[in-house]
Amino acid sequence: MKKIISLMLALILAAALAACSGVTYDATSPDGATVGGQTEKAASGAQTDAATDVDPDEGQNEIADRSETYASISEAVTALLDGLTDDRKNAVLPSEYATDVYAITEAGDYYFSGALTGAITVAKNAGNVHIYLENATLSVENASAISSKKGAYLTITLLGDSSLSNSGETAKHAIDSKENLVINGTGTLTVVSTKSAISCDATLIGLGGNLTVTADKHAVTADSIYLDGFSVNALSCGKDVLHAESDYDEVETAPEFDYGKGFVYIKDAAITTENVLGDAIQADSFVYIEDGTFDLTTTPTWNDAYVAVENQEKGMFNRSTHQKVSRDSVRAGSTYAALEESVKGIRVGEIDYYLATDTEQANELDVASDKYAIVIAGGTFRINTVDDAIHANSGSVLISGGDLTINTSDDGIHADTTLKISGDAVIDIETSYEGIEAETIEIAGGNTAIFAQDDGVNATNSNLTESQQKTVCQINITGGRLDVTVNPNGDRDGIDSNGGIKISGGVLITRGPNSQMASPMDAANTVSITGGTVIVIGCAPGAGGRMSGGRGGPGGGPGGEGSWSVSSGVTKTQTSSKGLSSGAHTVTVGGTTVNYVNAYTYSGYTTVYAGGSATVN
Repeated sequence: MKKIISLMLALILAAALAACSGVTYDATSPDGATVGGQTEKAASGAQTDAATDVDPDEGQNEIADRSETYASISEAVTALLDGLTDDRKNAVLPSEYATDVYAITEAGDYYFSGALTGAITVAKNAGNVHIYLENATLSVENASAISSKKGAYLTITLLGDSSLSNSGETAKHAIDSKENLVINGTGTLTVVSTKSAISCDATLIGLGGNLTVTADKHAVTADSIYLDGFSVNALSCGKDVLHAESDYDEVETAPEFDYGKGFVYIKDAAITTENVLGDAIQADSFVYIEDGTFDLTTTPTWNDAYVAVENQEKGMFNRSTHQKVSRDSVRAGSTYAALEESVKGIRVGEIDYYLATDTEQANELDVASDKYAIVIAGGTFRINTVDDAIHANSGSVLISGGDLTINTSDDGIHADTTLKISGDAVIDIETSYEGIEAETIEIAGGNTAIFAQDDGVNATNSNLTESQQKTVCQINITGGRLDVTVNPNGDRDGIDSNGGIKISGGVLITRGPNSQMASPMDAANTVSITGGTVIVIGCAPGAGGRMSGGRGGPGGGPGGEGSWSVSSGVTKTQTSSKGLSSGAHTVTVGGTTVNYVNAYTYSGYTTVYAGGSATVN
């Protein structure tokens, strides 16, 4: 009986070792390390499979082409700039102008300097009015400092250091324009307002000048915002800093998505936020950033006694630490902390409206579209938020350039549809709950580093069922470098797709927990590797242990629910003694060396998939 029990234990132990060693591959170990839990000599006698070419598209889903987004945005902005006349761009004080005219009724140039004695108003249908502020100071009560009516097209040129403020029980915007408003010049304007610092019913066009704001509402609110050579320093805002929203209240029919409305386009700007109780940059339709410097910090307002109304409710935080709580652990009736307002770094969508028949405005509706977009082509960003740092509702995030440093208690970058990183973008998500999240994720270039408390990269759509997600969710890696770090203690995946994962190029470094609860790379469908350099660190389902295949391998065991498919041109190298400890490591394949640094020590294996044998140090 003892012999039988001993034999059973031996068989169980052997099966467990095999599950964590992946012996069915053509193994190489140029550094003489152990391979798959065995010595190289022992592994050489292990079973190998005949060479088999795999279908890289098996178990994969399509990622929508978002190139039309760029063309549509360009068309909208070109139309705006084509309508901007030279006189509105002019920032030089003309030789002739009017002075001390506070009630402006006709087109012309108006100059103000020194201590002003009353509010400046521009009458309806006044035409093109150009106001020059040079070292001017104006303070009013229960009124706007500068206001213009319909049919008055206002340009404000800043010369020297000027200031505007209002006070009183009646909240008013400091600057209130009913048509397009242009601000230019080389001067500064300090605004203190009981409402928003600048309100524009059409488009605010900032072509120069420096704005410093303390406002009870937004720093700038407009239908759309275009900035080129403009800076905003938001010292304190009760709501958003840049807020672009189209007015669709009491419409007869549901509006359609329109790239020409509700956007923020930044060609070049400097935006700094401090005590901001809303989003730093918010738009209805799209945010497009070409260049500039952005130091975006938002301040949360907490409800520390929020009672969850359903299991797995989104957006729950720990009441004492204000750290994000996993949705899986949220229970209806339990008390959590929740954000009172959105305090994201950059947010887009969705367009909301009320029908005219809804006299009580009790049924707010959203314009359904997948065209909402955040596009970042350049610039330097430091984003510090409790809420998502970058978030596109019902739309995409496309990052092709820029240098982004992100610290957040929630998602680093979130898109409801597509997230694409390409070009020369540099993204460093130093802290996050989840690093990047979208229904489909494409890494085609750039250099992205992620440090996450939960999943590092997550292809998911929580509005769909599990079976539906399998047919749409996808991660494609074709180029660039992606380096993912997760805490080794707990149930978290380095890379997780509720559909497929397809890797054909680039450099991927992903890590997983020191347990069998999660994985460095996990897919519900198929993980396909046909190219690139893939470095997988850790031992868990789908990690170095269960990933079979490799050169000559047919695919092998599942990582999570899905299967693995590795082409015959890819060589798998695995070691249990190198590349796992905290600190700096290298992987060399041929004449190419990949450097990486582990923040933690991981258990299990360092597994490399590449176009040749790898040396791990």
